[in-house]
Amino acid sequence: MSLDHPPHDHTPGNAMPPWLEVNPDHSITVRLSRPYILPDTTERSTVTLREPTVADQKAFMPSGPGANARQTAEAEARFLAALADGITPSFMDGLALRDYQRLQVAFGFFLD
Repeated sequence: MSLDHPPHDHTPGNAMPPWLEVNPDHSITVRLSRPYILPDTTERSTVTLREPTVADQKAFMPSGPGANARQTAEAEARFLAALADGITPSFMDGLALRDYQRLQVAFGFFLD
């Protein structure tokens, strides 16, 4: 799934996943499926994404119409890491796919 997917449907009956929380400052906290250990030995079981800006999108999307799937996926991981609190792109590489997809779903809540 790419970050250019349609926005999440906020209509009644389409409840938020139980592992996602929208905060008063419009950031989104995602509860991961398991705890992860950061390089500084800190344990993380949640990731909070701040709301992205247009500048964020311009900075992290691959340039040119010829971007391949790998370039797009790498740009997406860097983009999500930049929005996340204290998370690096290398940490993103170590996430289980289910947790990475949770971050992608959370990003969709910014696109309404």
